[in-house]
Amino acid sequence: SSPKKPEKQETRPENPQPENLQPENLQPEIPQLAKREAQKIYRVQLGSYMNTEIAYAGWQKVYDLSGGILDRYGPLILPVTLANGKNVFRLFVDEIEDRVLAQNICDDLSEMNVDCLVLKTSKK
Repeated sequence: SSPKKPEKQETRPENPQPENLQPENLQPEIPQLAKREAQKIYRVQLGSYMNTEIAYAGWQKVYDLSGGILDRYGPLILPVTLANGKNVFRLFVDEIEDRVLAQNICDDLSEMNVDCLVLKTSKK
């Protein structure tokens, strides 16, 4: 029975080594990739405005034209500083972060003659 124990002991270090190497190599990369993916989202942009009051008015106009497409969504207004240093407020459809959904909503809005674009951006 003693020859069997050394065989098991010899095979055990071989098995844990690849297992130890794989988690060391893969586990840190997987969360990093997931983290990077989570930071990039897709939004439906409806316009860009000089201030939030005008942006909310823009939302109401688009909402009224949307034929019910936007009934389950609200406005998301984010400040942006352009390359020329000018500050604007971008109007997005809130709660949409998926590329396919964003494209579908934008396509539906376009059919209602509402201008929009799908923008890949960072989650804030």
